[in-house]
Amino acid sequence: MKIAIYSLVLGFALLLSSCETEPDIYIPSKPQPVIHAIFDDHDSIHYILVTKTFGAAKSSQDFRSIYDSIYFDEVNVEVMLKEQFTDSWIPIIPERVFATGKEAGLFHYPDQEYFCFNRIILDTPSHPLLRTTYSIDSISVRVSIPGYEDAYCLVKRIDSVDIVAPLFDQTYLYLVPSSPLLFIWSGHAHAWSEFDVEFEFIEELETGYRSKWVVIQNTQYDESAFSQYRQLNVTYEEFIREVLLQIDNDPAVIRRYIGYVKMHIVGGDQPMVEYMKYFNGYTDYNEQGYTNITNGLGVIATSTRFSKDSMRFDYETRQTLINENRLKKLRICKWSSPEEALYLP
Repeated sequence: MKIAIYSLVLGFALLLSSCETEPDIYIPSKPQPVIHAIFDDHDSIHYILVTKTFGAAKSSQDFRSIYDSIYFDEVNVEVMLKEQFTDSWIPIIPERVFATGKEAGLFHYPDQEYFCFNRIILDTPSHPLLRTTYSIDSISVRVSIPGYEDAYCLVKRIDSVDIVAPLFDQTYLYLVPSSPLLFIWSGHAHAWSEFDVEFEFIEELETGYRSKWVVIQNTQYDESAFSQYRQLNVTYEEFIREVLLQIDNDPAVIRRYIGYVKMHIVGGDQPMVEYMKYFNGYTDYNEQGYTNITNGLGVIATSTRFSKDSMRFDYETRQTLINENRLKKLRICKWSSPEEALYLP
């Protein structure tokens, strides 16, 4: 009986000691190409990252100092750009770049390796007669590696953002309890869009001035509630709530001025949406994850963006905010900036 008990205790001790060592799990396999690229229509330089999955007959710990554990030795990348309203395809051979400053990780490598090319995707001349090229309609990427079938992907450029409100040359914005601040944009309902509107509060200290920004963000996926456009309403109550949440009642602040208002919109296509779902953990683990690369893994997608800054609240809005009892503790000055306080009565 004692022998049985001793054996049980010894077995339990060995089990505990074995759990102290983290298992090194790996599956011997042939490495697969992994390709990532996001083509923004407002960028003139575009990047394509080509790496590979880890697959070996030994532990990754044994291979982490081998430089080709991340990158293929021989890689050829070809990009084809289809011009809008034509059947013309423009062939481009991106440059292979070896840049320093790679982030630390399990696998060591002396350089950050990627491919890049220079080309304006969205051509927006000030006058039609100045047009020398058309905007790009579609983008294909083909990656050739010895011993592998070519990895390939074709995507269409998504429509650019068209701002309906505020107007292009609008400088002042209106926000009072009875009227929300309205932003409207079109883009044929991008699969994903993120809208950020930022409100500046300039804080005056004994030592000088500093800016604090109140940020209100809206993210929309897939179908919009409106068929032809998308919109964001910032109500007066929402604005007051966010100001109180994001601006601290710092006793070192002498007074505050209401500064600029700026907005930024980013839109993405469906491949970006699907990839983001898996990236953020939306998966049932029955498949490897989203990829739109034929004969490879990864994602190639397109995006667009629009920014507008240097807007301000109008006089009536500023007066309303100054008289708002909930904001009294923030000591907001009647002027919209320190400069106005110096020159205006």
